[in-house]
Amino acid sequence: MCGNCDKFSELSESARNNKHIKIFEVFGEVRIGAKNIAWTHHPKDARKLALTGKYDVVFHGHTHIPWEESVENTHIVNPGTLAGMFSKATFAMYDESLGASELILVEKI
Repeated sequence: MCGNCDKFSELSESARNNKHIKIFEVFGEVRIGAKNIAWTHHPKDARKLALTGKYDVVFHGHTHIPWEESVENTHIVNPGTLAGMFSKATFAMYDESLGASELILVEKI
């Protein structure tokens, strides 16, 4: 997924040489087990995806601030940032079998 400072054309060119990498410019989705998962960069787009009712969880970034909330029956997660910009370094784990996410503070690992 591309962020504020990513150059989609350069990332796409690099990914073209590796069949295991796919770059998503604006939006991506996948089904894992019985869960529909989507991701996008902006929180407002994550909310729109959640309101469709199509997804169990939607991930987004942009603010770099770890956050979780539920909208209708969809869980929205901002995993934060591993770089520690604007808040402490965090990431998220999602367990599709439980349908639950966890925000993890890197300094506590």
